[in-house]
Amino acid sequence: MRRVAILSAVFFANACNEPSDSTPVRAVLEDGQVLVGQVRTDTLFLESALGTLPIPLADVGEVLPVEGSDLQGSSGYVTVWLRNGSEFRGKWADPELQMGLEIGGKNLAVDLPANELTRFQMQGGEIWPGAPVYRVRTHSGDDFLVDPEASRIEVTNELGTFAPYLSECASIVPNGDVWTLTLHTGTILKGAVTADALQFDLEVGPDEVEVPIERIASMSWEDWGVQEQYLAQPAAGLPMEATRGSGVISGEYELIEEAAEDVDNVYRRARSVDRGDGWFSNGRLYDAKH
Repeated sequence: MRRVAILSAVFFANACNEPSDSTPVRAVLEDGQVLVGQVRTDTLFLESALGTLPIPLADVGEVLPVEGSDLQGSSGYVTVWLRNGSEFRGKWADPELQMGLEIGGKNLAVDLPANELTRFQMQGGEIWPGAPVYRVRTHSGDDFLVDPEASRIEVTNELGTFAPYLSECASIVPNGDVWTLTLHTGTILKGAVTADALQFDLEVGPDEVEVPIERIASMSWEDWGVQEQYLAQPAAGLPMEATRGSGVISGEYELIEEAAEDVDNVYRRARSVDRGDGWFSNGRLYDAKH
């Protein structure tokens, strides 16, 4: 399991010197100003319905308000896009940022007005899957990829207790308290889930995420089947259909409390300003997932 060095939000103690462990970022403000510089932190903390999630900044693609045009209009709620297409929703914990801007031969420390932030981008491209992915969605609006080789589900019945890896399961279907697990081998198991929550290991983002059973909206294998096609397209990409797998747990995809129902407007706005200049944009991943 990857270990993340968790740092508190400590920024430029000495604004005159370029920090050696800084991260390049691009911040777009409501009034149209764009600030490109460095922040000195390696972790974004998200207070979500799944608990406080430490997300390595190296895995983050961009941060967007869940509703409205800026963080103030969104009451601090954001969608954090990871570079592999995973999304987590919640409140950005302590987003008081200080950026270092290279202007006039000096490194200037500028306090970022977080409430006016409309977009916060990192450098780096998307991480496209080279094989089918295992996707989990929650009623809180989280939508993320898990490591099926390291994540399990445990059920029990009169025959005993069974804990297959998700990679062994072709489908998982609940029916009240009885869940049906169909394995790739042809084995079909029926039983009650032994835990109140499922723990998922992630390859990108937090090391692990624990989701209460009642918050799970869907779990499924998916083959986006678009990597080569998208890489051959312009940066903005074109909408394409993704091939979805079986193994769906029914449930309505709901947004987190206080969030907007029309979150697609935020994504459309983000895609409309794709620049192809090295800063991450969720556009192509969004289209692949939908």
